[in-house]
Amino acid sequence: MTTNDVDSPHRRLTTTRMRRLKAGAVAIIAAFTLSACGSSDGYIDAWWDNGDPIYAPVKADLFDEDLVPTCSAPTAGNGFESRARPYSNTGGLVNLFLFEVQNSEPDPNAVLTGLTAREEQRERTRRERLQGSLETMYQMTHPDFDAKFGITTADDMAAVKAELAKHLADLDQSVAPIHSYVERGRRWLETPDGRLTLSTVTSVADFIEENNLPLQFEGLKFDYLRAVDDDGTEYLMVTDKETAQTRLYAGNEVIDVDESSELFIRYEILLPGFGTNPSATITLVNDQCPPYFGDAAARFWIYDYELLFPAEVGPIDLGFGGSEDDEATDDEEAAVDA
Repeated sequence: MTTNDVDSPHRRLTTTRMRRLKAGAVAIIAAFTLSACGSSDGYIDAWWDNGDPIYAPVKADLFDEDLVPTCSAPTAGNGFESRARPYSNTGGLVNLFLFEVQNSEPDPNAVLTGLTAREEQRERTRRERLQGSLETMYQMTHPDFDAKFGITTADDMAAVKAELAKHLADLDQSVAPIHSYVERGRRWLETPDGRLTLSTVTSVADFIEENNLPLQFEGLKFDYLRAVDDDGTEYLMVTDKETAQTRLYAGNEVIDVDESSELFIRYEILLPGFGTNPSATITLVNDQCPPYFGDAAARFWIYDYELLFPAEVGPIDLGFGGSEDDEATDDEEAAVDA
């Protein structure tokens, strides 16, 4: 990374962000307005399993007409709260998105048998709370996602949901919780000065000492990552857990990471039978909003997804066994199986 202010050890990444306004942006803006009108008090109508509402401002309130984040509302629980499990930077948003992908929205008014009156009422209430998966998914996606996939209303999410549900049919919540299928992959930071690749620091205290950084390790207050630019320069990326303010440290240089940069995290979806080969990826982007009256306002958004088609992991043939004459034919194997 380079700096024009060579006399100052402290600088900011402050070039003006140019949003990637794609075809359909005007329609997206109109959809934002309609969505906001259909929401209650600016929040989506979704629920935890215990009946408490999910705290998540509608997307229409969080981006302006140029699709730039307004950064005008604090973040509850560090992000979009999840009916599957609380949001976390280890994939809670992905878990929620996949939860809604697999949410079949059973009919609350369907005939129920074999239940007591209390059990029936509880089940109908649960089914009512499962409604609205497309609206929930729509409020999680970044405007760039919407433009790329032609999303202008929550109903347009139906095609995305159907494609992912079919491709990830083996993601069975009754067998294992969603987060067991999700693994964090690459992380990177796009800045006006270039890309930085992010990775975990084995020992933050040692990194600080070895690089003579003007810091003390405070694991309860800050998150730490190693950041490496295209020239191989290493930085320590330090994020305040309460405010989400982020800085890069290298020697005596301190760089504020602001809303002119974007943080990306790619998650891999691992299904049974494919080993460590992912069946899909979901990429998140952080809008890097500065603190709102001292509280974190930065949010992660669903930025992109990709379907992958890995080969199934089968038994390994070590080359031992009988001759070709001893091998069973397909018909014989079928007969044995029968």
